[in-house]
Order: sequence, then structure tokens, then C-alpha cells
Amino acid sequence: MGMEDSIEALRDSAYNFLTYQEKFVSLTFLRNGSVITKTGTLGRVEWTENGSMVFTTLVTSPSEDGFMLNTTTYYWPSALRAYELTSNIMTLVKARNCGNNNSEVQWMLNQKVAELRSALKVIIVSTSTSTVQVPNEPIYPIEPIDPIYPIDPKLPVLPVSTTSPEESTTAELSESTTVITPADETALLALDPNNEEGRLVVDSVNVEAVEVTSDYVTYKVAVHLHVEDNAVSNVNLEFQGTELSDSKSMGFLYPGDSFVVESTVSGRVYGSDQVTVSGTVKITYTPSSGQIPNSVSPANDEREITESYSKTIPLEEGIDPSKVYVSVLAQDENGDGTVKTGEDVTFKVVVRNDNDVNIAGTCTIRIVYPISSSDTSARSFSVSVNAPAGGSATETFGSVHYAWSGTFTYTGKCTFDQYEKSFSGYVTVEEDDSTDPTVVKMIDVVPTSWPSTARLGGSVEFSVDLKNTYPVDKSVKVELKIDGTVVDVVEVTVIAGRSTGILLHWNVPDDFPVGEHSVKIQAFSRNLDSNDSWNPEDSETGSINVERPKDLLFGKLVPNVNGTVVQGTVVHFDVIVENKEDYPAYNVPIRVFYTYQTPNGGFSDPIRVFERNPRQIDGLGVNLTWFNMTLTNLGKYYFTLYVNGEIEDEKIITVTSNSSVMAWMECEDTIPLYDELSCHIHILNNSSDDVSIQVTKVMFGGYEVWNGENWKAVMVNYITGTTIKRHSEGIIYIGIDVDGWLSERVFGDDYYIYLFLDGGQPKEHIINVDLRLNDTRRVLGYTVTVYSGDDKEGGKIETADYILKSAQVAGGASTVLGFVLAIGGNPTGLIIAGIGFGALVLTTVGYSTYKGITAPTPTCSQESDNNLICGG
Repeated sequence: MGMEDSIEALRDSAYNFLTYQEKFVSLTFLRNGSVITKTGTLGRVEWTENGSMVFTTLVTSPSEDGFMLNTTTYYWPSALRAYELTSNIMTLVKARNCGNNNSEVQWMLNQKVAELRSALKVIIVSTSTSTVQVPNEPIYPIEPIDPIYPIDPKLPVLPVSTTSPEESTTAELSESTTVITPADETALLALDPNNEEGRLVVDSVNVEAVEVTSDYVTYKVAVHLHVEDNAVSNVNLEFQGTELSDSKSMGFLYPGDSFVVESTVSGRVYGSDQVTVSGTVKITYTPSSGQIPNSVSPANDEREITESYSKTIPLEEGIDPSKVYVSVLAQDENGDGTVKTGEDVTFKVVVRNDNDVNIAGTCTIRIVYPISSSDTSARSFSVSVNAPAGGSATETFGSVHYAWSGTFTYTGKCTFDQYEKSFSGYVTVEEDDSTDPTVVKMIDVVPTSWPSTARLGGSVEFSVDLKNTYPVDKSVKVELKIDGTVVDVVEVTVIAGRSTGILLHWNVPDDFPVGEHSVKIQAFSRNLDSNDSWNPEDSETGSINVERPKDLLFGKLVPNVNGTVVQGTVVHFDVIVENKEDYPAYNVPIRVFYTYQTPNGGFSDPIRVFERNPRQIDGLGVNLTWFNMTLTNLGKYYFTLYVNGEIEDEKIITVTSNSSVMAWMECEDTIPLYDELSCHIHILNNSSDDVSIQVTKVMFGGYEVWNGENWKAVMVNYITGTTIKRHSEGIIYIGIDVDGWLSERVFGDDYYIYLFLDGGQPKEHIINVDLRLNDTRRVLGYTVTVYSGDDKEGGKIETADYILKSAQVAGGASTVLGFVLAIGGNPTGLIIAGIGFGALVLTTVGYSTYKGITAPTPTCSQESDNNLICGG
């Protein structure tokens, strides 16, 4: 298969996978020199931000008495980017195959292939293995009785056939396969994490105005880039644009290095009121592979990146960018101008403004620092800057600890409205003289207590022992530094040959940045009763994570069962919140969510099952509430209690069956109004006899919406039932249109469809299904969240849009709350009396408003289970 066919197949597979049309997935990885490809069923797909996704695979393998089910959840950071790159590569391959022999086409292709290799990597989030016992007997297909309505159900994970390899398996089965082959050169290049090739990454291309007059502007282009995976060399940048032509070159760049490459200043670009400049930057480089810097790829593997730029620059804006100067100060701890290993370096930005007006903006910096003798990482900081007219401003980015020697880069930029100023530089770190055996530190710092977290507005303390190995007593000064800033100093006398413990305190400011910060405890010594200079002694460095304040509210979620219940059990939960402060806590949000895991390993979205906001919990008092919930589905329920936004308690309850015929239901987790909800009932018959199955009733949020006959809003595909053969699995499909027809069946009028929501907000409803299994009854349930969606044609929708509002009257909120105002409703006015807390108010409302005021009360609001799920 040629490259064009291969990339086309990969692109099509990626499309089917990303759109969930591909039901099976193959993942390839390297182990002990062999390529292992595992094929499994695609379980769940969830899109996250920035084009990334989370998906779950279900891989089965035979066992002695059934099969092993391995459930693995992956995070794919560059899902959409990978699909985009397959299309880019397809275009370049077609161009090459059609006779375009320009070497730049091959260079661009090399770059895109390298980017695709990185974009196809996935990260394992979690994995679990379970055993499903199935008697070793043939599996018979389901024989439908009634016609099956067209559906696209979620595929179940079925047992793997235990037949020998030369025998064929049943067509319906999703058999997982594992293929192991020796790794060739191509596979090693693609999969071996230790065989990475260097890759140049462009972070941004910025247009920076240099001179702005009433007639013209000049500008330059700044390219921010960094190196990943391995080294690169022969870096060349070619700038072509409006009144601009320039080129720059760099030699050997190490992984982690960051640079800003600036073009020369352009010629004058004339215009009226504003001018627009545009162009391209072409970057070519050669990647390195193997151990740095021993191996450099051949020249025919040269790569090319092309980036475009465009910017509109107004003329005469009152600020001359040529009169704005940006510089960075990198200050070492002792201020001698030489950075030694073990020192913190504080980075500051200085903005000088020679204009006649003030300027304000934001400056950002990316600092590379060592995390081992061979590896680096990066930290980013951002500060706001206000530079007065004719003056300057200095702001501190933060501090970075340099534990190893070397040269480490930093890059950044300052943005002032339409203008930008880029900067870059490096820090050279030398070995500390303390590595010289002739230099001995005689005061040892031994941490005995080092907090890992601190909270805004709180206080933390660090405890250290100071051991004096001098033959004489010493005065010792100890400094506590956070991000290079001294926050506490303690002086003490340490007797010769003895140890002394001290405490250092840090009061965390309320506005201190949340996140990880560096900590350093540095000791100094001098002779007693002298004014000698302090001599540096031992030091300890570490980090502390600053979090938002945590209150003294503690919660417990207490179910009346242990860890396992039988399907259909009603579980009672006590929700206990204790306030350990001496003073009251007001308006405390208390919430319980649960996540459901199916027997096949899939997870639902978090479902809100309980919420209270007690107005007050007395100091040293306890708030006790409760709710009940019927656990109707096989699998696991993961309950989480949140108090004031903090996780306080978690409980897991496993639901089992006392029958050899297992049944559970899966539905979509969320559904917008006016859309169709799909549910699938799974029946796994592990008995030695066939079993007859029939749906007898369907409930939606506590209302009966189907009792044996399909209609416009609810469809069941086996109306009169079906038979599940012994040792096999079957699926029954149910479709529910959450539209005006359903509203009319439930509330008596399609107008009241908004009652499926909670005051315009999402609302939880349980879908209950009554099953008859031979002569026994089984009730299944699945909770779905209904939210406001766009109107669609049909479904008895007569009202266009609606607005949920509260009636406000003098003296407080009216008792008439949550009524609906229909756009374009009946213009005839009605006089409605709204009795508020302090006054009687007469107001003229439309007929639609009157219907909203006289709306029926949803049944679930009158339930006695104290939970938020309608019907559950």
C-alpha cells in the first residue's frame, strides 16, 4: 500500500472514530522490542476543550469459565489536530505523486508527518479488569417476534467465543484481538519514546509596530518558537511580506530551548487612517535523533513550516511604539550577578515609557529551568503593567529555582493595546563553590516539618533543626523565602556540637497567586556578639501548593446499607454537615452527585441527586438532612458529597442481581427539549433455558407514557415481547421524543413542555421500565438530564420561544413565581392579583402568562423521597 492509500485510510478511520461511527478501535504500542496491537470495542466518547477527547475501550479475552473484560479510559489531547494533519498530509502526498518535485513539498511533508506522530499519542487515564462468568455453551441469536424499528444502538460487549482459531465465531460477536509482531525500523521510529526526533514548534507569529506616523508605519515580525523531543539544527527563517524581505539563521538548538527571532524593520507602509500588513514566514530545519548531540538526521529529512501573519495598524494613535522600551531583570539571590546551582532567580520586567501619555498592558514570560541534569521544564508568569508618561514601571514575574548548571532560555512579550514588544534571553548557571571539598558548611539544616499546601489568608509553619558542627558556639540566621522573597527571619544561638529547633512562619496573603510556589530555607552564621558579615551555610529547597481557603465545614454521607445491594433496593442516605467554627456558617451549598457504571464498564455523566442550601448552620452545630433513592440498574453507583464546593465524602454501592437473567438499561445522559431520547435495555440470559421478555410499561419522570402501544412520542421495538435464547444477550430499544406530544400526555397541554425543566435550568428525570421476565416483574431505571434546546418542527410545538421569569412586587417576591411569558402570545390582557409579602398588586398580563400561572404542579415536586430526580 502506497503512502497516499495509507494516509487516506488513516484519515477515513480518524473521521469515523471522531464522529463515533467507528465501533472498534486499534491501539498500537511498543513493548520489549515488539509491536503490540490491541483491538477492542469503543465504549464511550466525550469531547473536552481545545479539540481533545476522552474515550473508553472495552477489550475482552477468553478465560476458563467466561471472559475477562478490560476497560481502559484514554485522553487524546490532539484529536482534532490529528485529523486536520491527515488532510494536510494527503494534499502534500497528492502533490508529490502528481509530479511536483519541489524539495519544499517533501520538507513540508516531513514536518506534517512529525506533527502527526506527536498528535496521535494518547494518555492512559485509568484501567480496570473484571471477570464475567459464562457457561461454555453455544450462543444462539435472538429471534425477533415483531419488526425491529430502525435504530443505532450502543453496541454491547459480548462474550468471546471459546472455539479454536480455525473455527469461525458468531457474526454478532465483538471479539477483541491482540497481535504481536517484531518491531521494524519504521515501527521503532514511530513508537519508541527513546527514539524521538527533534521538532520545532512555532508558538506565535507577532507583528510589532516600530514607527507610527500620520502617513505611514514600519514594523517587524517576531516569531516565538521552542524545541521539543530532541535537538534541531540548520534553522533558517525567511520573512516575506508587505515592504519586508529578510532571513535569519540559527545553528544547533537543544530540546526545551525557547527563542524569539525578529525580522529586520520593514520599509515604510503608507496609508490613510490605517494600514494592513501581511506576509509569511518560512522556517526550515533539520531534526536530530538519538542521544544528544551524537546523531543528526540526514539533509533529505529537512522539514519546513510556513506561517502567515496579518495585522491592521491605525495611524496616529497617540502612542509611539518606538518610545516604549521593555527589558527583563534576572536577579540571583545574593545579588552578585552570578547564578550558582541551588540559587533562585527572580525575574522582573521593566517598561520605560517616553510617550506623553500613560500606557497599560500585560507582560508574559516563559522560563525554561532544569528538573534534572539532563531534562528541563518551563514555568509561565503573567503580570499587569502600568507605565506613566515619561516614567517607568517594574513588576515581578516570580522566581525559578536552578538546581543544575547550564544555560537556560526565557522568552516573552508585553502587549499594550495594538502594540507588542517581544523579548528573550538566557540564564547561565554555574556550579556552586560548595562542590569544592575545601569549602565546608558547618551549619546543617534538617527539615522536620514541611507543609505541602497553604491556603489564602491562612498561615503555615516550617520546622527545621539546625545542627552546629563548629567547635564553637555560633549565631545563626535563618531565612524563609517564597518565590525568592523573604517572608520570615529567625536568629538563634546554636551551641557547638548541638542541635536547635526553630519554627518559620508564613502568613499567606489573600491575593497571593494560587498554584505551586518555590520554598527555600537558607541558614547563615557568624561569631557570637560580632558584626561580621553573615556566611552562607546549608539550605533546603522545595515547593508548596497554595490553594483557596477551606472552611471548617465537614460532611458525611451515610447510607443505610453496606457496599452491595440487590437490584431494586431503596437506599436511605443521611447527609450530615458539621460546622466546627465557633461562629455560624450561612447559605451553605450541600450537593450530592452520582456517576453510574454499567456492567459493561461505561460511565454516565455526573447526575445531581440532592441539593440543599441551609440558610444557617450554627457555630459548632450540625445540619442533618436525608434522601432516598431506588437503585434499579445493575452496576456500580459512585456517590460524592460536596459541601461549599469541597469534596467531603464518597460512597460506592454495587447493585447485583439474584437471578441468572440479568437486565439493565442505558440511555443518553442528557437530552435537549424537542429531541429524541434513545434507551437500550440489555438482557443477559445466563440460565440454561430460554426466557421470554416483554416491556409492559414505560415511565418518564414519574408519569406513565407507554403501556403497550406505540404512539408519536414513545416507541418500543418489541411491542409484544421477544425471546432471549439461553446463554445469550438481547437488546430492546425505546425511543422517547421529549416534545409537545409528550407534554400533552404528561401535563395535559403541549404548552407546558417547559415544566420538564427546573425554572429554565436542567432537570433530572428517571426513565423507568417495567419488564416481564417469564412470570416475574423487573423494574429498571436510568436518570437523564433534560435541558433547554432549540425548537424543531412537529411535535405539537405552538409556542416559539419562552422566557422564565419571577414576578416582582412591592415588599418582596410575589407568590406567583416561575411563570412563562410567550413571545407573540394572545394580546388580550387579564387582570391578575399577585399577593406579595408586603402588598397586594394588580397587574395586567397576557393570556399566555395566565396559562403559566395556572400551570399544573409536576408530580415529582410532591414526591417524598427528598431527592431531585423526578420519578426516582
